[in-house]
Amino acid sequence: MSDTYRGFQRHPAACTAGMKREYYEYVLEFVNETPLQKELWQKALQLELPVMMAAVDEYQFFGWLCETLGVRRAVEVGVFRGVTTLALALHMPDDGVIRALDVSREYAGIGFEAWKKAGVDKKIDFIEGPAAASMQRFLDEGEAGTYDFIFIDANKEQYPEYYDLAVPLLRKGGVIVVDNTLMFGRVVEKDPSVQDTDALSKTNEMIRADKRVSAVMSIIGDGVYFARKL
Repeated sequence: MSDTYRGFQRHPAACTAGMKREYYEYVLEFVNETPLQKELWQKALQLELPVMMAAVDEYQFFGWLCETLGVRRAVEVGVFRGVTTLALALHMPDDGVIRALDVSREYAGIGFEAWKKAGVDKKIDFIEGPAAASMQRFLDEGEAGTYDFIFIDANKEQYPEYYDLAVPLLRKGGVIVVDNTLMFGRVVEKDPSVQDTDALSKTNEMIRADKRVSAVMSIIGDGVYFARKL
């Protein structure tokens, strides 16, 4: 497996798949991050499992996409260190809200600090516990069709379930973003030693066949599927 799929030494989080090191370094020169975003990113790199974070160019693109779409209500399935959460919140209006779902508040500790420093903590409703259960509760409480944007980046084996719950939560014209659709190339290579590949392959096929959405896959980050609800 090439180093382009493992992530570059300087940027150990997943980076744009297949891009040469010097090309990626050039792209990063034009990624406009706030000082707090840079600070959070650097802190997160010093902690365990940095490869689980979205790439810098990736989460900045998601933030830009939220601003472009005029997103006011979002769900983030999987928060981890909170770097993507911060990017989304910075690009949402003052009355925006992100339902940030994760099984562990501990991992997001440095994220909470950054959100508060950035003045976006009031936009973020962190809900600790299994994401699928929270999403089902949203549906049970009558929130179907009320969200503009849903980002999925959590337990890969549950991706099919997350996607099934996300579509009804989304309003028409809203967008679902599914991360890690390549899984460092293992989905393409059909690596039998990695359990996640079957679930990711299934999710990719589900989205491609889903007549409720218009969708396109991109090689940004570790592979991303974008689906717009029709």
